[in-house]
Amino acid sequence: MVTDLAEKTGMKFTFKYTDADMTGAVSLWLSTPRADFLRGRFVSVNWRMDELEAMKDDILKHNLLKSAFNAKLGA
Repeated sequence: MVTDLAEKTGMKFTFKYTDADMTGAVSLWLSTPRADFLRGRFVSVNWRMDELEAMKDDILKHNLLKSAFNAKLGA
């Protein structure tokens, strides 16, 4: 699907929609203690949560799934 804004500006973005049930299920799972290791990290509802759990040690050890913006401001 192309949004109205993308169409007006000539941008060619397309978006796949995720089933609302999947979004709700992942949101509920993220609220459980099993998902505590993901707090402050990026996840997508399209990922398999059981695979993320299997990679828990690596995610924590290597501080994965985080974004950071670093800048030196001023003179």
